[in-house]
Amino acid sequence: MKATDFIKEIDADDQDAIDSLKKQIDPADVDGGDLEKGFGDKHVSLINQVHKVKDSQGNPNPVNTVTTSDGGKFKIKGWQADLIMQMLTGNYNQRQKMEFTKDVNSKKDMLGALLGEPGPKEMVLKFKELVNPEMQARSAYESKKV
Repeated sequence: MKATDFIKEIDADDQDAIDSLKKQIDPADVDGGDLEKGFGDKHVSLINQVHKVKDSQGNPNPVNTVTTSDGGKFKIKGWQADLIMQMLTGNYNQRQKMEFTKDVNSKKDMLGALLGEPGPKEMVLKFKELVNPEMQARSAYESKKV
């Protein structure tokens, strides 16, 4: 059997066939398909915002603010954006990471508490206080710190 045996040509006048194809949406084509309903509908996720902050460093007009979905707007520095990225992508308990991601995107109190710290060490301590991340076992493929 050849691949062409499976392909059905659709006549441009066959509106029923065209409509049935339109109804078949590939899940990979849905933006945010794996996110909870309502999450990210109108709000740009924080991970995307901190990437823009990092990418714009050194530009004449760098991006230096991020927002939460509840209306909080914060000034952010490059080192803060780095730490937020690490917090959002770190190797810790998935449930805790999902909760943190949801909270930091939607609650100005959570993001404000982190960005209100004066330095990186204090920001990491605040993160540990707020989230208490449980580290997961490392993969055999990851390098171990000595």
